Amino acid sequence: LQVPVHADGTFEIANIAPGSYRLMVTVPATSGNEWWLRSAMVNGHDVLDSSLDVALGTDVTNVALTLTNQHSDLSGTLQTAGGLPAPDYFIIVLPADPALRVSGSRRLKATRPATDGRFSFEDLPAGDYLLVALTDVEPDEWQQPDFLATIAPAGVKVTLGAGERKTQDLRISGGGQGAGAKRTPSRHTSNCIRLHGFAGPGPL
Repeated sequence: LQVPVHADGTFEIANIAPGSYRLMVTVPATSGNEWWLRSAMVNGHDVLDSSLDVALGTDVTNVALTLTNQHSDLSGTLQTAGGLPAPDYFIIVLPADPALRVSGSRRLKATRPATDGRFSFEDLPAGDYLLVALTDVEPDEWQQPDFLATIAPAGVKVTLGAGERKTQDLRISGGGQGAGAKRTPSRHTSNCIRLHGFAGPGPL
């Protein structure tokens, strides 16, 4: 269902069938990529991290949608134990809070470093995260809560503020997949790499 926003900033969606929904905002093309939906608060709960549940015969009121033009960025480099770029890995960022690890979450992303080892995650909401590196991963398994619970203990923790641009460099610990490495119970076993974080030179 799609409805326009009134001049006073209010909106109303009528005749919604009971069920679970996700809220989205379409920004006018004239605004480019500057504005994005930061939060959707309902009774003190941000439903962008879950879903909006509508019960039979119940109205949902006082929904507050907040857009921002401040873009966060969590970036860094992945390096070998010897300090060289390590592009042949996958990097996953996941929320430190297990309750937020749901498939399709805006707080859950995966990428591969560039040839110089650099990686970047844009527009993550403010919060606590874990950065994990793996040698291989199935296309969809990094979206599964059970898989994420398996790799989370090997993550490097980082806290990101609203609109913050933060650098967190990662280095593969000596021994790579040695003691403390995790094996994930998946159809195609993924190897979690032991990491440690160190302060980078700061955002460019």
